Amino acid sequence: MIYQNKVWVTDDIVDKPYQDKIQNVLMGESFSWYFVDDVTYKDNPVHSRPGFNHQFLTEQGDVNSEWHDLMLKIIDNSCEEIGFKYSNILNGRSFLQLPLNIKDRDILDMPHIDNADRHLVILYYVKDADGDTVILENHYENEKEVKNSDDIKIKKTIKPKKGRVVIFDGWYWHTAQQPAKETRCIINYNVN
Repeated sequence: MIYQNKVWVTDDIVDKPYQDKIQNVLMGESFSWYFVDDVTYKDNPVHSRPGFNHQFLTEQGDVNSEWHDLMLKIIDNSCEEIGFKYSNILNGRSFLQLPLNIKDRDILDMPHIDNADRHLVILYYVKDADGDTVILENHYENEKEVKNSDDIKIKKTIKPKKGRVVIFDGWYWHTAQQPAKETRCIINYNVN
């Protein structure tokens, strides 16, 4: 598969007016956000990073949001950028994290993969923020779990920037830093 063991970062994956439209929708008063105890794991055993999510698709792949079609341009442009033709959208969601006053700012959120099936992650930043995305060298094919901080080897760190997309092999364990100053808002789709 073309995307195995790869990471791409592209700015302005959609044009500026489209970026503004997405930001206005997601940060607007009529967009539905739902509270979650942790944006990474349902029952996080290490530390809870509360936030909000919005499911564009259900876990079964059914459209769950009137805004799903607006996001398709991100998927299409991202796949075109790397020369990949997707056949399935496995899931689609958005996360909103508010800045937290936490003592252990250096501790990363729990590393995770989005799906055990082979897939490509398309991670789009809705707005400029802190709370970098961290992609690890650790790979699901070799390590079914990243157990402690001694196991973590960072491959790439990406700063959230409006219009930027990170496209990567979904079997890379990845995580994020908790924002300290700005609201962090991302759109995350998995395709294969």
